[in-house]
Amino acid sequence: MKNNKINKILEISLFGILFLFSFNLASAKDLSGRFWLDVENRGMIWYINPDDGIKYEIKISNAFETFGSIAKKVDDKDLTSSKITNSLKGRIIYTNQSKKYIYINLVGKRYELNQNNLLAILKQISIGIKSNDLNASTPVKASATINLRVDTSQDTYLDKITSIWNLLKQKYAGSVDLEKASQGAIDGMLKSLGDDYTTFFTATSSTSFIDDLNGNFEGIGVEISLKNNIITIVSVLPGTPAERAGLKNNDIISAIDGKSTTLMNTEDASKLIRGKVGSEVVLTITRSGNLLSISVIRGSIHFDSVSTSSIEGGITYIKMRSFSLNSPELMNKVADQILVSNGKGIILDLRGNPGGYLDSAKKIAGLWIDNGVVVKQKTKDQSEPVDMKSSGVAKLKNIKTVVLVDGGSASASEILAGALQDYGIAKIVGEKTYGKGSVQDFSTLNDGSSIKITIAKWFTPRGRTIDKIGINPDIEILYDSNLNIDSQLNKAIELVK
Repeated sequence: MKNNKINKILEISLFGILFLFSFNLASAKDLSGRFWLDVENRGMIWYINPDDGIKYEIKISNAFETFGSIAKKVDDKDLTSSKITNSLKGRIIYTNQSKKYIYINLVGKRYELNQNNLLAILKQISIGIKSNDLNASTPVKASATINLRVDTSQDTYLDKITSIWNLLKQKYAGSVDLEKASQGAIDGMLKSLGDDYTTFFTATSSTSFIDDLNGNFEGIGVEISLKNNIITIVSVLPGTPAERAGLKNNDIISAIDGKSTTLMNTEDASKLIRGKVGSEVVLTITRSGNLLSISVIRGSIHFDSVSTSSIEGGITYIKMRSFSLNSPELMNKVADQILVSNGKGIILDLRGNPGGYLDSAKKIAGLWIDNGVVVKQKTKDQSEPVDMKSSGVAKLKNIKTVVLVDGGSASASEILAGALQDYGIAKIVGEKTYGKGSVQDFSTLNDGSSIKITIAKWFTPRGRTIDKIGINPDIEILYDSNLNIDSQLNKAIELVK
């Protein structure tokens, strides 16, 4: 999937978390000719020129302007000469004929730097270092001796993993499927964190994940998640095979086509549930202590993240099914239509909405909240949460609003509902929300696989914790699927009128 979409997920610094482990640099005395990641200021990368030792901060927005001022100009033919190449180690060069920027590292390996791969290349070649080490000498000369204080406590564990890996390849009596072995190592490492939302995706699953967020995929039409290490249906999309088959929010998927989901991650479960349009999948469901076998015929799923309808009395009903990239644009159009029609009230239905992009939630909240805090976010390195404010014009702040939520309302849905509740802008009606109060960074690896890592916790503007707690509605009304009326919606209409 397109990296520009992937890297927008969840309002994190552009580089996200680039390294899981620090490197052992105890013997490195010369900082020049390298790219350095400041591990104390996530996302800040420096290049130190080997000619004069001057540091240059590398930002994606102005990287090529920076390269242009410090690159060595060479003819393309010079790169074919090993003698010339050796003299250019550690330098960024610009080729006159092909007009390319190339970095040659200190062992002579070349990396072409361009708009499409710059972020990926910097992730590969940057080395972790502490802020004070970069500031120890200004400028940092090539001959400078710096007391590097990079954390090497991880090295013993990395050495152990490498040793076992090599011993398996050398001595194991059977064949070693390296891809399967690496996948198992990754799964085990992530499982040890005890975090349901830090997840690895293969290249295929990574594409599917983004397709899901943007409302296009083949499957049955459910959003699943790990809840207490159990595969659980968070949301059943309306008008989908899942809804027609009778699946419900909070159903536990105990088995898929007879295969137990115990110890299964969401990626593996999704692979089994997805399939060719028209094919069948049989889910064993645990619901209220009872086991049910439900057969579902897979279909092509498409849904718009935002849809509207009119209710008598000038009320606009807005159904938000996810917080996709284009949701803010769609909501802005809806807001303009409400203003033009002199709308009297809004019912915002977030039931079954599993969330999506944090940035989308912030922008949409800005339709009601005028330049105010939408959510507070705290990483492990921060002593206090950081305020994240709305932007844009609060077009709907004076229009009476009721928000509908349920147990399938999660993440970005809870951010929006929690903010509107804290400011007293809207009444929240329905059932307690899911309780996902963490922020994930989504980083794509070179082979197209990706990893979603929990990097922060979030809180409502008043500092309420949502993780594993959820948002309690102002007016609790349980939804009864056996009735032909929507009592939650009816209450919302009553409140708006």
